[in-house]
Amino acid sequence: MRLTPPTNRRTVGVAAAVLVHLVLVGLTLFGRLDRFYDDAMHRLGRGTDFSVYVDAGTRLWHGLPLFGEGPAFGFRYHPLLAAWSALVGRVIPPAIAYWLWCGVIELGFIALVAYVVHRAPRERVIPLAWLCALYTPLHLEIFMGQLSFVSGVLVLGGFIFLANRRLASFTVAACVAVIAKPIALVLAPAVLDRRTWRPLAVGAGALAGSAALYFALMPGEFARFVAVNFVPIDMAGWMVHAGHHGLNGFLTTLFTRESGIPVADIASLKELPAWSRAVLAVYPAGVLALAGLTAWRRRPPVELAALLWTCSFFLVYKDIWEHSYAFMLVPLVIYFCRAEAPSRLVIVGAIVIALPTAFVFYDVPLSPGPNDPERLWSLATSLAYHATKPAGVIVIMVGVLRETFGSRSAARPSRRLHRLLSVVNGIT
Repeated sequence: MRLTPPTNRRTVGVAAAVLVHLVLVGLTLFGRLDRFYDDAMHRLGRGTDFSVYVDAGTRLWHGLPLFGEGPAFGFRYHPLLAAWSALVGRVIPPAIAYWLWCGVIELGFIALVAYVVHRAPRERVIPLAWLCALYTPLHLEIFMGQLSFVSGVLVLGGFIFLANRRLASFTVAACVAVIAKPIALVLAPAVLDRRTWRPLAVGAGALAGSAALYFALMPGEFARFVAVNFVPIDMAGWMVHAGHHGLNGFLTTLFTRESGIPVADIASLKELPAWSRAVLAVYPAGVLALAGLTAWRRRPPVELAALLWTCSFFLVYKDIWEHSYAFMLVPLVIYFCRAEAPSRLVIVGAIVIALPTAFVFYDVPLSPGPNDPERLWSLATSLAYHATKPAGVIVIMVGVLRETFGSRSAARPSRRLHRLLSVVNGIT
């Protein structure tokens, strides 16, 4: 597809979208839209997740354990992120660092919009710019000081390097993305082929080796790393809460309420009936098997594969927050920027995820701090709330699967990158 300079109409439309985005982010940062989000109303406030990284840097500097420690639910990422935080913390006060990080996220937003302008088919530029601008998980991501969106933008940069055969730059971008947020790993299968397995292996080795060094120096930390990332939390009152926005959280809520155990009292999945625990243990394997078999049998192009694997992650992982969906904006943009007409199901799912939930209508008055309205909701309210975002993900995944299996021929493994990021003109 030949890329052309944006027209005046597109320039105005994109500029208006960026301006509205900045206004909405400002309103979110200064508490004017708190009532729309559980994260803002009933957690520790603006910059909660950023404070986790700051605390991890301080703990690492003093030789203290990292994993599961700190504000909220604690630190769970690569040790190099804590090392970076420790170095930055020696130079920049945390309050200033938070606002600088908000600026970094906004630069990522501008980069994504620039990608849309230069890559998307002409008729989709303005709608896509507005999707990015109105994407509420991104607003909440900035409020929390999170890293998911920047991780996604780094992955996009890595894809661009890969399309230009700059394998070393691709490896660096991919590694930094994973250090920022391990969620970036879900896109590795989308680009894995005979050309990329070596740089991916080098990157994986570097990440594993640097983490292993930390774990060797801090006995017991590896077990805590595994527990905080992969083992359901055992904490009375927080097994089921309004922060859960994944399918796993929806099912846990459903099974808890069906069992008759008050959500404020349940402290472990072991308290649920055996059949409930079996479903929670088995269904992730089914989702991943479906994605794996689809990727293996049909060899979808990277635009579809990236969205397929991202949806799979959001359907199986145990801790999906509303702001976590900021990461999904990147594979959505990649998908919508291709030449082929998008699936209507993917469009509908993207809109569901972009908009806030109906939390503003469900919320109940509580004292400030980490309190949870889930404990006061009816069964219908709870299930409707927790089902919103997973429903959007399922609709997107169905759209991707229909498109993948509906195609007449599958892409060859060696050509899977060709259709996604031929972006030499206008990008590099």
